[in-house]
Amino acid sequence: MKIHKANRATRIREIKKTSLKKAVDSKLTIDGATALERDQVGYLARALVNATLPHKPTTDNFFQRSNGGYKLTLSRNDPKVGLPSGTYPRLILAWISTEVVKTQSQTVQLGNSMTSFMKKLDIMPTGGRWGSIPRLKEQVRKLSNCTFNIAQTTIDEHGVTESTKNLVLAEESAFHWAKNPDQADLWDSSITLSEAFYREIVEHPVPLDMEVLKALRRSPLALDIYSWLTYRTSYQKGRSKPITWGSLQEQFGSDYQDTAQGKRNFKKKFLKQLNKVCKFYEGANVEVIDNGLILNKGKPSVAKVAVQ
Repeated sequence: MKIHKANRATRIREIKKTSLKKAVDSKLTIDGATALERDQVGYLARALVNATLPHKPTTDNFFQRSNGGYKLTLSRNDPKVGLPSGTYPRLILAWISTEVVKTQSQTVQLGNSMTSFMKKLDIMPTGGRWGSIPRLKEQVRKLSNCTFNIAQTTIDEHGVTESTKNLVLAEESAFHWAKNPDQADLWDSSITLSEAFYREIVEHPVPLDMEVLKALRRSPLALDIYSWLTYRTSYQKGRSKPITWGSLQEQFGSDYQDTAQGKRNFKKKFLKQLNKVCKFYEGANVEVIDNGLILNKGKPSVAKVAVQ
């Protein structure tokens, strides 16, 4: 099986998506216009592309993913507040990263109402126990109360180098949740990033197409694949070495057991989401082989000229 769409004009057609018991139609029309031309260039810190967050809620005190010599560990700062998971924290982090790159400011204004902030993320505000409003609040709290530990191991002819750094998203935050989500608050909710997290964003931003993120927002795995794939494509000069299914599961497969059946389930789910990603990101040039993937030179989702 080969996925090869590097030289085709970008065109994203209407795709029907089913979520739980409700069918949702998502239409995204690009028709050759670049993300820069559509004013849809977004960013995500490279540290959040190389390894990923949990896909589903977890009660664990820490969560770990690895990508070769790169390892990302999330841990709770408050034992009563869990770890972020799912699509919402991914969209929030992409939006925050984009605002930081555009404004070069360490303080990000979330908006003067819950509804306005959710519109920026292209999330329909709904109330109730399982609505989008309480879920978004929960994920904002969780992101603000966890530590990102990044460990990097490199091996060369001189020996082994190990480096680590701890990133806390918020140095200071002020969230005002009005009873009425449409009500303008007395002050804008804001978040002041820690210096380390701010530097991670401005020094290592990965450009993304925000419309593609919004189109894929119902699947955290699809969001992760898209972000990683466009980043890898940006510097892929030729044919990569095979990336094994085992390595991909260590990087993306947080919900799958390390068993024969778990590996089969992960491969099936990954291929399903990879095909979905390639419908929106036609510059990807991916070969699926028996033991994994091979990446070939392709076209980044957002041209390098758009990165400032």
